[in-house]
Order: sequence, then structure tokens, then C-alpha cells
Amino acid sequence: MKFKEEAVRLVTSGERVATVARNLGLSEQTLHNWVKASRISSFLCNGKGFGDYTRLL
Repeated sequence: MKFKEEAVRLVTSGERVATVARNLGLSEQTLHNWVKASRISSFLCNGKGFGDYTRLL
């Protein structure tokens, strides 16, 4: 789990998905999915409603 969290942290701190994926040996799509899931989870855990969630997508 720490690996995934670190990969997501790198992207959310401004590094490009392609760069992080290449450096960590991941596919870009996998990393993109992890980042998206992290953003959705964070968004929903901060008390936002479903209507707000659909705007996030």
C-alpha cells in the first residue's frame, strides 16, 4: 500500500503521470486509475455529496 500512496503523492505534487509511471515501472493507465481513485476517495470523505462527485469526473 505504501508504494501506491507514494506514487499517487508524486503525481498530486506535480510530477507527470508518464514520468512517475516510467520511473516506478508502472503502466500510465494503472497510475492514472490510482490517482483518480485517490481523488474520489478524498472528495467523498470530505463530506461532499454525490452531485459534487459527478462534477469531479
